[in-house]
Amino acid sequence: MSGQPSRPRPYAELHCHTNFSFLDGASAADELVERAVELGLSGLAITDHQGLYGVVRFSTAAREAGLHPVIGLELELLDAFGPDPDRIVVPGRRPVRRGGRRPSSATWGAIPDAGPSDRMPVDGSPARPRPERTRLPGHRDPVREDLRGVGEAQRGPHLVLLARDQTGYRSLCRLVSRANLDGTKGVPRFSQALLAEHTEGLVALSGCRDGEIARRLRAGDREGARAVAEGYARMFGVAPVARAGRAARSAARRIRARARAPPAAGR
Repeated sequence: MSGQPSRPRPYAELHCHTNFSFLDGASAADELVERAVELGLSGLAITDHQGLYGVVRFSTAAREAGLHPVIGLELELLDAFGPDPDRIVVPGRRPVRRGGRRPSSATWGAIPDAGPSDRMPVDGSPARPRPERTRLPGHRDPVREDLRGVGEAQRGPHLVLLARDQTGYRSLCRLVSRANLDGTKGVPRFSQALLAEHTEGLVALSGCRDGEIARRLRAGDREGARAVAEGYARMFGVAPVARAGRAARSAARRIRARARAPPAAGR
């Protein structure tokens, strides 16, 4: 019947943003819990960007609804886990400009040695100043205003962390507090060194398409992606990737056998 909660299914969404993740999540924590119960999910994780803003409201609403809550966050790292000479994972910063901001050729009509008084329209477009913010500044640490107009692909890699238990929740709180103390308002500084100090009780996921593993795979760096996966597995105390891969393939074969589905090509 419509409006009645579905039977619980062994599925939990582990990467979900609330409206505390501006421009990435639109629903309040209690609304997400209500919808998860309607869908019959067995659990739900909240992984807001760069902070634990909605976890109190979320955990309270989940316990009242009988849903298993998982506390987490999605952070943006300053540096790559592995070597990144080609700037695949962390895009290069803008070079330091000496002598003030120089105009672009498109803005000033590509006139040699042109000045503000020599501006000309180009291709019928008015000669108005245009912001050039394709990368973060390189001469200082970024502040919140620097992120305006800079896409996700021009920032650091993402990583999703989930708390296993109370110990993991304490690790998340300490990690976020240290990152905000080291950074500026609205721009916490999550580094690989800081992350390595706060791994107790945590589970790490590969993140979205802007995670380090995904960025390396999209660029064709399969060996680098595998090295990063193995490194994070060691950092968070997970079984080696090779054994985990064999276990996953074995489980997939058992599931196909139960469903009587044909095996995938190449297996």
